[in-house]
Amino acid sequence: MKKDQIAEMDEMDRSRANLLTYCCFANVVANLIGGSFLTGLLLYLDASTVQLGLVNIITYVCNVVQLFAPLILEKLVHRKKMLVSMLMVIRVGNIVCMSLATLLPVSGQIRVYIILSFIALINLANAIWSPGASVWHIKSVPEHQRSSLL
Repeated sequence: MKKDQIAEMDEMDRSRANLLTYCCFANVVANLIGGSFLTGLLLYLDASTVQLGLVNIITYVCNVVQLFAPLILEKLVHRKKMLVSMLMVIRVGNIVCMSLATLLPVSGQIRVYIILSFIALINLANAIWSPGASVWHIKSVPEHQRSSLL
């Protein structure tokens, strides 16, 4: 192998390692924010079973937007900047906005609806971000290791 090819392989190895590290941390965050914690928080705010069910429905409905994400992303000139910005919005929304919503001086039911609204906005942003991030990271997988549909 040539020196340039070795340097390129090292860069791709670092990219794959970074991607795997990010995915591990993202799954830990998703498990901490979602599931039992979110259910417990909503129950603490006196959410009804219908409102608890809305959390799942909102997630699935917002993820339908992934079908249209390539159409949205292909029109953008600076995709990487937008993807990084959206990731920051998603993370800040999950951590800061959801936390601050519980401290608002309004009734529990209004806080529940505010949290449901944040869940919808964050999932919409994630539905647009995910396909773009997948395409962005495919460059770090060598051609001979990619799955082939044909």
